[in-house]
Amino acid sequence: MRKFTLVAGLAMLAGAATAMAQPPSGQWWVIHEEVARPSQLALYESSAKDFKAMVEANKASMPTFQFHVLQGDDFHYLYAAPVKNFAALDTINGEFGALMQATGGKFGELMTRAAPATESYSEAVFGNEPSMGYKPANPPVKIEDAGYFRFSFYYLEFGKEQEATAIAKDFAALFQSKGLGNGFNIYWAVNGPDLPLLAVQEWAKDEADFLATAAKIDALVAKEIKPLNERALAITRRLEVKSYWPRPDLSSWPAPAKK
Repeated sequence: MRKFTLVAGLAMLAGAATAMAQPPSGQWWVIHEEVARPSQLALYESSAKDFKAMVEANKASMPTFQFHVLQGDDFHYLYAAPVKNFAALDTINGEFGALMQATGGKFGELMTRAAPATESYSEAVFGNEPSMGYKPANPPVKIEDAGYFRFSFYYLEFGKEQEATAIAKDFAALFQSKGLGNGFNIYWAVNGPDLPLLAVQEWAKDEADFLATAAKIDALVAKEIKPLNERALAITRRLEVKSYWPRPDLSSWPAPAKK
């Protein structure tokens, strides 16, 4: 468990500005991903729970900071914190400073104790682009009820952002016309060393449900999807597909309002 570093240097911001003409118009997220050491997994999990407890016990010091945790394959843990823009990163950094003051040396002690359990970590900011995604009116599984997430990370050839946008919109139009699946979200990485990067988020009740839904979609529109996939791969220099499962016991997120 390591503190969010939230570093957005000038070089990274310049790279983001070069990679996309318009910033994503939807919700932005700081994505802080850690790789836990298998030999220290119990320490990692207990430290993560202690961090959550410390944040929630000191909300006066961290009024805007909240986060979802997803656990991925190979002991990866993804912490997703919403932000409005890059300026909000300074706000979160300030709240971490307030947390350190409020807890005395306890925050530093927790980070020191947790450090041996973390092999590595990385951080980036992603922004949702609603115009590229697909949200059915009555999805079989709503995203807030999902027990499984699939992320496909498309590392695009430089200058292919407009083509990627068009392909995503063609996928959305096809799915919309057929009423397929639970929907999907599209995120652009807005900083980092490996731009342009586009992420597709899909979800389901569980992994078996996801695979069953994918099989149904393939059976219905395999012919239409094939050329779209070929277009997508033609502008992609690297593709990574990762599975994640929600960890509400490690997350610090407001409870949904009662209806």
